[in-house]
Amino acid sequence: MKRSDQTIQTIPAPADNSNKTILIADDSEAHRSLLSSMLTSDRFELVLKQDGLEVLEYLKSNTPDMMILDIRMPHLDGLSVTERVRWVPRLQHVPVLIITAHDDQATAQSIEWVKAKAVLYKSELTKTRLLSVVSGLLADAPDA
Repeated sequence: MKRSDQTIQTIPAPADNSNKTILIADDSEAHRSLLSSMLTSDRFELVLKQDGLEVLEYLKSNTPDMMILDIRMPHLDGLSVTERVRWVPRLQHVPVLIITAHDDQATAQSIEWVKAKAVLYKSELTKTRLLSVVSGLLADAPDA
């Protein structure tokens, strides 16, 4: 897939929702689709990206309510994106959920170091668990 393919896909939220925007970045189209399908029925506005560079380009002019980032992506990984957004005052409050298949001490320390708000391991990913974490992070996020 070319980088320009699927640079943004927005799934509009119905008018009765508070229109929370969630940015999802994963280099796997299957994982983006899975996460999107798990969150679509809950009427979030979803923005899908395939790597960290696309995320940074989007963030130049947009502030999502939350980001879900795969830890391993080409060009710029989820940890690097998280570290960079923590230096931007407009984005510092945005909660970041890291999604990873790597359940080891080094990964856990890296996630803690970049101040991601939560981590979900792909082996434990279910719709119920994802919605619970997303709802909790959005409820705890300060208003910008």
